[in-house]
Amino acid sequence: RAKMDAILAIAEELAARISELNIEIKMRIGDNDKLYGSVTSSLIASTLAEQGITIDRRRILLNSSIRTLGEHSVRIRLHPDVITELKIKIISEDKKYDDSNIQENPAEESEE
Repeated sequence: RAKMDAILAIAEELAARISELNIEIKMRIGDNDKLYGSVTSSLIASTLAEQGITIDRRRILLNSSIRTLGEHSVRIRLHPDVITELKIKIISEDKKYDDSNIQENPAEESEE
């Protein structure tokens, strides 16, 4: 019983770490902001591994592959009793579509 409690505690600790992460995945895009290919559980697992968190791709619960830019929530089952959400942001690897380079146009003020 103590071993099961220890495994559960480790899963809960890992869930807390994962839920605080904000992962960005760069993908190539084509016309109309469509991704070439898709973001799969394997790609998410390898991106997490780069952050020092090793997760079996089968524990990443995707209803379908991610095929659009923007923010997405992905559920990860770490233990039968522990499911956490990971926030990922799919961005373009092409600089002209990178939303971090977009500057807002300030409203022009007229002087009277």
